[in-house]
Amino acid sequence: MKERLLGDSAFLTKLAVEAGMGMVTKVIAEVEQRKEKFLFELDLVIANVFMALIADIMLLWIPAPRANVSTPVLGVLGQQEQPKVLQPWYHFWATCPANAFQVSPPIGKPFTMSKRLGSIFKNGALLLAVGFFSSVFGVVLTKMLLLIRNVLNQNMGADATTQQVWGISIAHGVWMATSGNLRYQLVGGLLEDRCLKSIFAQQQTISAVLSCVIRTINAYFGALWWVDFLRYLGLQEA
Repeated sequence: MKERLLGDSAFLTKLAVEAGMGMVTKVIAEVEQRKEKFLFELDLVIANVFMALIADIMLLWIPAPRANVSTPVLGVLGQQEQPKVLQPWYHFWATCPANAFQVSPPIGKPFTMSKRLGSIFKNGALLLAVGFFSSVFGVVLTKMLLLIRNVLNQNMGADATTQQVWGISIAHGVWMATSGNLRYQLVGGLLEDRCLKSIFAQQQTISAVLSCVIRTINAYFGALWWVDFLRYLGLQEA
C-alpha cells in the first residue's frame, strides 16, 4: 500500500471509485438479468457481486504504478537461496515496473523496454491466477447455494445450474490476463500517470474527474467485451 500511495497519491480514491462503480454496475446487471426474482435470489446476487468486486480491485491493484522503496522479495530470494543460473531471472522479474507505462523514478536507472514488456507478462500471470481461482470459488459458491435451495424445494430455474466451472474459470483468467491487464495498464500508466499528471499538474480536481470518467468508460466496455468473449467461446447464449 505504501509503495502505491507514493507512486500515486490518489490511489485510495481510485480504489474506492473502482470498487463502488463495479458494485453499482454489477448490481444493475443482476437486476436486469433476474428481474422479479432479484430479492428472492439475493444470496446469489451477493456472491456474484462479491467475486466481481475482488476481480475489479485486483485489476486496479496489480498494475497500479508504484514507487520502489524496498528491496524486492524475489530479488532477495534469488540472491540467497536460488541456484546461480536462476538468479538473473529472479532479479529481472523482481525489478520490472508495476506498470509497463509508468514514469521511471527520478533516482536510479530508468526502466528498460525489456522490463516494461516483462511487466505485462508478470502482471498477466498474476491476473490469470486471480481470475481463475476467484471464478472457481464464485461458481462453486453459487452451485452450493443452488443445491441448498433445491434441498429446501425452492425453484431457482435450470439456467443457473448449468454453469461450466472450469470453462468459465479459465476464460475469466485469460480475459483478466489479456484484456483486463492491458486496459488497466493503459489507463493507470499511460493515461493517468503520464497524460493527466503532466497536463493537469496544477488542477487536481480536473484530473480526478477525468480519471473517474476514463475508468467508468473502461469498466463499461470491459463488461461488454467480457460478455462478447463468453459468447465467442460458446459459454454464454447470444
